[in-house]
Amino acid sequence: MNPDLVKVIPAIVANIAKSGGYVTKTKLLKLLYLFDIEYYRAHHETFTGFNWIYYELGPWTQEYYNLLDQVERDEALIAYPSAKPDYDTKFYKAREFVDIFGLLDNHSDEGLLRTVLNAWGNKTTAEILEYVYFETEPMLSGQRYQPLDFSLVSPEVPVKYSIRPSEKTPEQIRKLKAEFKNRRAATPKEDERKLTTQPKYDQAFFDLLADLEKDH
Repeated sequence: MNPDLVKVIPAIVANIAKSGGYVTKTKLLKLLYLFDIEYYRAHHETFTGFNWIYYELGPWTQEYYNLLDQVERDEALIAYPSAKPDYDTKFYKAREFVDIFGLLDNHSDEGLLRTVLNAWGNKTTAEILEYVYFETEPMLSGQRYQPLDFSLVSPEVPVKYSIRPSEKTPEQIRKLKAEFKNRRAATPKEDERKLTTQPKYDQAFFDLLADLEKDH
């Protein structure tokens, strides 16, 4: 595991909050995965060093949850509950603002992180989940509960995140999309309004996040 993650995670949360977005456990995990995709494209290795697997609605690793507990204990990241006491979903904020500029030794790697956050930092958790599930090479060619193969990541920078075709058959892709959409349809759509520091969330927002945050 990359020791720089203890400063990268608060920086991600701080920069998304500065731009008016929100961060939950699941959203942060998928953003780290997307950073690993772009980092692998440039360096032929992941930034996090996580052992990613294909799990439920997307890439997952137990190492992330252990690390997140550590960052919370160090108080670099502060968890706060939803405005609805009946929901267990936690939101995160950084104890202090951490600029991405000067964060890493390699400025080009900071650029990769900025690229991911500019594209996805203010997207909803559901939008990010759908993208990583259907539009990233390790997931497209992965097998459920098996390690994800980052060597499948194209060396060419994608245009608007377009990628090479999946190795799965059209029928397999149709079945995966149907499964994913059925799980999504079981809960109301997430509220997509810009969120402020002290947002007011509606019930549909918490219904969806409560489902998405179940160790995905």
